[in-house]
Amino acid sequence: MTNRRQLLVKVRKLFDLLVMSMSFALASWISFLQHNGLNSFQQFLSIRVKVQNFVLFIAFLLIWQSILNLFSLYKSHRLSDRWKEVFDIIKA
Repeated sequence: MTNRRQLLVKVRKLFDLLVMSMSFALASWISFLQHNGLNSFQQFLSIRVKVQNFVLFIAFLLIWQSILNLFSLYKSHRLSDRWKEVFDIIKA
């Protein structure tokens, strides 16, 4: 693999992890708003986080990354059909 290809794969992996993290943060914020009324974003950020919850979140990130690697979503699909790639994403 060339250096450029390796960089692109790493960027895609980082992007996937950022998407998952942002989705989790958005879901947490929505849940916070529903249970605690309309409070400020500062109050949301001041929530105490247990070490166990942080470890669980990291485990989810690692599992997410492993699943995407298992289904070969980071390999080149430029010569394959777009529908096959969409099916692989849905399958993962």
